[in-house]
Amino acid sequence: MNKDLLHASVSSKSLFYNDPFLGWKDFALEKVGFIDYGAAKDKLQKAKGMVAKEFRSLFEKEAALCSFLERKYDLGIKTRAFYQKRDKEGLRGLLPAYRECEKRLALFEKKFRKEWFLFNRPYGWDIQTIRLGGLALRIKECRERLSLYIDGKIERIDELEENLLPYAPFDSAFNMYSGFVSVRNL
Repeated sequence: MNKDLLHASVSSKSLFYNDPFLGWKDFALEKVGFIDYGAAKDKLQKAKGMVAKEFRSLFEKEAALCSFLERKYDLGIKTRAFYQKRDKEGLRGLLPAYRECEKRLALFEKKFRKEWFLFNRPYGWDIQTIRLGGLALRIKECRERLSLYIDGKIERIDELEENLLPYAPFDSAFNMYSGFVSVRNL
C-alpha cells in the first residue's frame, strides 16, 4: 500500500477540515492522488444491511462522511489550479461541487447527530455543532467569494494567490481539531 495513502486514511479528519482556499494539507494530498471515497461509501451502504438494526446508524453516518469527502477532499486542489490559470469557466464549473459539499455536509451532520444522541449524552455535542457549523460556513463563504471573483465583483482571492508550501504530512501527530482547521492558533 502507498505509504502516503496509509497516512491519509489515518488522518481523514485532515481532509474533512482542510480549507478549500488555504489548503494547508493540499501539498501532501497531491502526492497521495485519488482516494476512492465513493467506493468506501458504497461498501458501507452495502454492509449496513448485514448488521443488527440498532447499529445501522453507524454505517449510515460513515457512508455520509465518505459521501462528503468524495466531493470535498480535493476541491481545494482543483480550485487553486483553475484560479492560478485564471480559468474562470473552470472555477464556475466547481460551484456545483461547493453546493454539493454544503448539502452532503448537512446530511453528515444529521446522521452524526442521530448517532451521537443514540449512543451518548448531549454533553460534547456542542463542540461538534461548532466544528461542523464552522466548516459549513467556510465552504459557503468560499463558494460565495468564488462567485464574486468569477463575476468580476472582486479582483482576486488572496488565499489562492499564494503558492502552497509543505506544512505537515498526513500522520497521527496532527490529530487535534485546532491543527486540522488552521495553521494559526485558535
